[in-house]
Amino acid sequence: MLRKIFSYQGRMRRRDYALVSIPLYTINVFIGSSIAFTEDVPTLIVLLILIISITIISVFQIIKRLQDINLAGAYWLVIFIPILNIGFGFWLLFTDGSVGTNKYGDDPKGR
Repeated sequence: MLRKIFSYQGRMRRRDYALVSIPLYTINVFIGSSIAFTEDVPTLIVLLILIISITIISVFQIIKRLQDINLAGAYWLVIFIPILNIGFGFWLLFTDGSVGTNKYGDDPKGR
């Protein structure tokens, strides 16, 4: 399971995406809010490294979800567009993947 989380190759079902992405987002929000109350520089550096690491893992999950929808992974850059990124996140959660094998791999649902 961990090997799949640290990879950006292949396809990812909506359920798996939600089970990984929602906890990662929650952890990132918690760490981000902790930074506001941190005055110790070494602790701040550790928190920033954690946020960057979790964000990279989240981007990998977004890329796999996009590949399941049969889109190029480069569309993950939409997360940098304010307001649109919220709709994009919901779209990834609720859009069904392409049926059958696509250029990114076999259908994870086995259809």
